[in-house]
Formats: sequence, C-alpha cells, structure tokens
Amino acid sequence: MTYTFTNTVSKLLRVAILAQVCCQVCIQAEETDQWPGFLGPNGSAMAEDASIPTEFGPGKNELWHIDTPEGHSSPCIWGDKLFLTGFRDRSLVMLAVDRRDGSALWEKTVQAERQESFDHIAACPAMPTPCSDGERVYFSFGAYGLQAYTLGGDLVWETRLPMPKTMFGIGNSPVLVGDALILVRDGAEDPCILCLNAEDGSIRWKRPRSGFRSNYSTPFVWRNKLRTELIVAGTNNLSSLDPKTGQLIWELTDTCVFPCTSPAADENTLLFAAWTTGNVEGKARMDANFPEGMAFTDQEVKDPKAFLARFDENGDEKVQQTELPASRAKDSFNFIDRNRDGAWSLEEYTPFHSRSAASGRNVMVAIKPGGTGAINETHVVWEKERFKGLPYVPSPLLSHGRVHLVKDGGIVSCLDAATGNVHYMKRNRVSGEYYASPMKVGDKILVTAANGTITVIGDGEAFEILAKNVFDESIFATPAFVNDTLYIRSKKHLWAFAEKRSGDDS
Repeated sequence: MTYTFTNTVSKLLRVAILAQVCCQVCIQAEETDQWPGFLGPNGSAMAEDASIPTEFGPGKNELWHIDTPEGHSSPCIWGDKLFLTGFRDRSLVMLAVDRRDGSALWEKTVQAERQESFDHIAACPAMPTPCSDGERVYFSFGAYGLQAYTLGGDLVWETRLPMPKTMFGIGNSPVLVGDALILVRDGAEDPCILCLNAEDGSIRWKRPRSGFRSNYSTPFVWRNKLRTELIVAGTNNLSSLDPKTGQLIWELTDTCVFPCTSPAADENTLLFAAWTTGNVEGKARMDANFPEGMAFTDQEVKDPKAFLARFDENGDEKVQQTELPASRAKDSFNFIDRNRDGAWSLEEYTPFHSRSAASGRNVMVAIKPGGTGAINETHVVWEKERFKGLPYVPSPLLSHGRVHLVKDGGIVSCLDAATGNVHYMKRNRVSGEYYASPMKVGDKILVTAANGTITVIGDGEAFEILAKNVFDESIFATPAFVNDTLYIRSKKHLWAFAEKRSGDDS
C-alpha cells in the first residue's frame, strides 16, 4: 500500500511539474506577443532573442503600412492587437489594429474641453504611449485624462484630469506595476503621482509633488536584486518609491532641471542620464540651440543685443521666426516669444541669452540597489557631468553591461555600465533632432532620427554602422517589436517590417 501511494504521488508530481513547465512555455510564448507599453517589456527597449532585417523601409522588407492620425505615441501590442493614439480634427483618437495585416479593429475618440497650446513645433496632443495588461488597454491624454478599454473596445472606466500647465505638452506615459496604474502629474494644478486600481480606476495612493515642474520622463519599474522600486524623475531630482504605498525609499538630488529620459537598469545597476538647454550656459548654450558649425563671436555670446542684430534681417531690432536658421531655437520660438507677437524683442530674449536658466546639472549616474533617504554620497557608483553624449529625449539602452546613448546631432555613445568608461562616442552622420529612444532587436540597435532616418548599428564595444534606412516623413515615436516583426510609427503612417522569406512576395 505504501509503495502504491508513493508511486501515485510520484506520478502526480511528475504530471504537476510537466504542467508547470508547459505553463511556463506558454507564458514565454505569450510574452513574445507583447510590447505592453513605453519601451516594451520591463521598459528595456529590447527583444533579445529575435531578429529583424538590417535593411527596411518603404517597399523594402515591408509587410504593410496604413494611414494613421498624427501623433508621437509608440505602438502598444498585446497578442494580435496593436494600440495607438493620435489626433484628428480637434479630436483625440484611440485606435486598435490587427498587427498581422494592419486592418482596423476599432477606433474611439474624445473631445477635450480646450485645446493645448505649445511652445515647441514638435509637441502634439497625442504623445503618451498606451499600456496594456492583457485585460484592458489604458490611454492617457494631457488635455483629457485617462481611459481604460477592454481589448475589444468597450469602455471600462475613465478619469478626467485637469490639463497641466506645460510649454511642451504631456510626454510621460502611464505604466503598470501589477494591477496598479501609475501616472505622473508634475506641472498640474495639483501636482502629484497617482496610483490607480487598474480594474476600476479608483485611487490607491496619491503622492504630492509640490515644486516639481513639468517633465517628459516616464516612470521606470526597477526590479533589482533586493526589491521592486518605482523610479520617478523630476525637477533636479530622481526618486525611488514603494509602488504599493507611494512612500519614498530614496532620492538623488542636483540632477537635470527638465528631464525627458527614463532610466535603464538591470538587477545590479540603475542608469539615468538627462540633459537640457536649461542647464548649459555660455558658448555651450549657443551651440545647443543652433546648427553644428555655426560660429558666434565673443561679443555675440556675451551681448544679447549683438546676438539679435546678427539675425535681424529687416532692421526692426527684433528677430522674426523666419529670420532664424533651422534649429532648436527656431523650433521652440514661442518659448521666448511670450507675448506671441511673432518676434523676439531684446527684453524678451535677454533672460535666456547664453546663461543657465535654472538650477541643477546635466549628468549621468549609475546607482546601486539598497539605498534609503539621501543617496548622493552613498549609492552613486559613478557619474559623468558635462559629458558631450548626454541625451535630451532618447532614454539610455542597457545591453550586456554596455549602455548606449543617443544625442541630438547624431552623437551615439557606448559606455561600460559598471565603470562609466567610454567605449566610443561617434557621429552617425545624420544630424538634427532625436526623439525616439534607441532600441535593440537581437544583435542590432536602431537609432532613429526625427528626419525619418533609422541607422542600424551593431551591439558591441566598437561603433559599426550596418545600414541607414530612410523614410519620407518624420519619426518621433520609438519603434516596437514582436514575433520577428518591427513596427514603426511615422508622422502619418504605421509600418510593419520583417525579413522576406523564400516564396514571399517581393
């Protein structure tokens, strides 16, 4: 009897173990069908065991493309459904398509009570990326608030939120931590971090953020070797919170005044790098706002009147937007033109001329786990201040102990994550602005310029350009990837690319 019982238990255990293994295999298979939010699984911007064609673009390794409303949000994918936001005819648009062929599944629209106004030409009403947990998909708009839908398109709940006062729109995306939905509300009338029950939208906790101005940084969930932490960047600050309670675990101060990047991490190290024109001064400030190679005299750097005279073509002692060359200064013209008369006067421009406009510093830091309270002196492994490769909008990419950075002007850097030593800092010869974050598929890294050029480089300690793929329209969104298919959202289109196999249509 004893033997029979033991043998039966042994068989049951084997069946249970086999079922668990099968379940794990199924889960892993399902995970390959997921790019569940901003920067994909775990916010890593990586699909490690995968491959894409080195060359792709309109008509080249293309599976399909469709027209989409304008917007800068990245694709969110769960299974065969791909979700995107946009704006059209003063409406905020939420849409779902079949990722296999681009066919429309459903579309929803909402109207904001008032339209956003922006100080930068690149800003738009649809920038936050949706996120999904497989049961619902969550959409965020700065001018409206949050909406949750079933994957089939039925509204589950919504939370209307007042539009924050911001010069560049709302760029940070909602993130999921288990069944909790996190949204940063810096710059709002009631600045805070909101944690909502993903099932019904009820508030679980709310952490005040007094003194934190608007930022573009999406929160990051750091699952390190000790605990799970919610990492939130803000004005001159990087904070770690307990995602269950919102309580502060640690904070790093004296960082970038206007962060746009999100951190990257593995279980041993958190890496954060942020740069803004508000934390540079003198000639460096001039260089940051104007095209590479444009030289300024010492007098123009020191004297705002001399600077304005250089561009004042019509002699009215003001600078019109049309009088500026293509540059960051021209793109953000309204930031200085406070009275909206279409010109910079000496009075308006002087406070911004060549001087640092804010406290804080442009810096990259590596942080080890386990900190509590103020960690500037205790848990910073290394830091790099005034490093020329610091990114403005693209987040760092961490791969195999190497951290990759992309900066405007086409500066691509690779550093050792453990030491901060620089493997390389090179130009990819594609100038201009960069908004999309670098992403890795297999052994290839995609570096996406706003002008629509995607440079493919190798993932290694040496800089190697494998291909340059050119689109005919701008790209601001970070691409997404599932099941050997690359999805790219350009200004007015959504594209799908994969390696052409034998027998496929050319």
